[in-house]
Amino acid sequence: MQSEASNTVSAQFGAGGGSLFALAVTHNTVPIPELQKYSILARIDLYEAGRRFRDAGCRGVVILETCNRIEVYADVDQPSSAGPVLDVWSGVAGERLTSQYTLLEGDQLVRHIFSVAAGLDSAVIGEAEILSQLKTAYFRSAELDLVTPGLDYLFHAAMVVGKRVRERTRLSSGHVSVAASAVALAKSLTQGHRALVVGAGSLGAKIARILSSEGFSVYVANRTFEKALTLCSGIGAQPVLINEIPDVVGKVDVVFSATSATSPPVGADVLNSVRSHLVVVDASTHAPLDKAQVHNPLVSVRTLEDVKAVSRRGSDMRKEESIMAWEIVEDAVRQFNAKRGQAWVEDLIKAIYVNAEEVRRSEVKKALAKVKRSSDVEEEVFESMSKSIVNKLLDEQSTLLRSLARYDPNTPVERLFELLRIELLNQL
Repeated sequence: MQSEASNTVSAQFGAGGGSLFALAVTHNTVPIPELQKYSILARIDLYEAGRRFRDAGCRGVVILETCNRIEVYADVDQPSSAGPVLDVWSGVAGERLTSQYTLLEGDQLVRHIFSVAAGLDSAVIGEAEILSQLKTAYFRSAELDLVTPGLDYLFHAAMVVGKRVRERTRLSSGHVSVAASAVALAKSLTQGHRALVVGAGSLGAKIARILSSEGFSVYVANRTFEKALTLCSGIGAQPVLINEIPDVVGKVDVVFSATSATSPPVGADVLNSVRSHLVVVDASTHAPLDKAQVHNPLVSVRTLEDVKAVSRRGSDMRKEESIMAWEIVEDAVRQFNAKRGQAWVEDLIKAIYVNAEEVRRSEVKKALAKVKRSSDVEEEVFESMSKSIVNKLLDEQSTLLRSLARYDPNTPVERLFELLRIELLNQL
């Protein structure tokens, strides 16, 4: 029976049921303005991306794309399967990824996603948006049935860590989000309270909401007017058409650019014709404005790097909080590995019991068939005795398996069974 269980469980779980890894292109490896060159979801939708990655050997996949990172989390049947996944990504991007990406596996993978969720790996340390972005990426993949149990466990653990860091530290205090830092920068350069936000996406919407809450008169322009209209209706702002931007620029004190357009939405020609003081905060990551082309002395242009600098001014204050946050992350990595091993062994034990129960029922049926005119009492005795034998045999084996897993959570299933066999032989 032990041999049958070993074969059954090995086939079901392999080396832990799959191999998780991530390929990441982030602000740490590529300048932010160049990140979108490697975007997947800007070129194909998630359904098509999932299909292509599955064709490349992925059992499941989650794609996290923000202005700071593009990351593919994959669950594959075979270790060292990053090559085909990288080929798919390069094919979609139209450019071969070489030194731009980082391959994350094992503890490095767990530590990375936990630090991302905590805001420790963001361009602006402690920024809050990343946790909701990570959740959105997970749920979008889950809706398309692209999430495996391994990815499910990893992402839920990351969400818990992100929440824990925000509850136990002040890492996110002050101007730590890009949106909040952009508004703070603008307010330090102008006393005016009339603003134009170009872009109604995630970043533009956050900027518009902050401005509205702080008493600004806000205009919002977006390529899709309906999206600007929806945003404005919720915050009391004024939507404008794209072709109205030059006129509105002349009426406001500050312009925020937060789009994914391939060219600056507010060009240098418009800014050079402005006749009153104007602050431009360009937080675009795709096609930032070239400051050198703006010659108007009345216009002050600030870039995404300037926005990040606002956040870094409070970095000394958050240094101690960052240390505490990393301690939470490291503790979570240790707990994750321990629980992952325990959870795997519990599934393993469950499978052994299921297999044993099938064998028990089969043998009882054979035994009863050999007993002529067996009574209900006799059948009950056979059932009770066989269940008792199976439970007594497997209880000790289960205890040994749990002990071996605690010793090394990453032990392959075949090795666990070998260690179990040796341990049982030593007890004879």
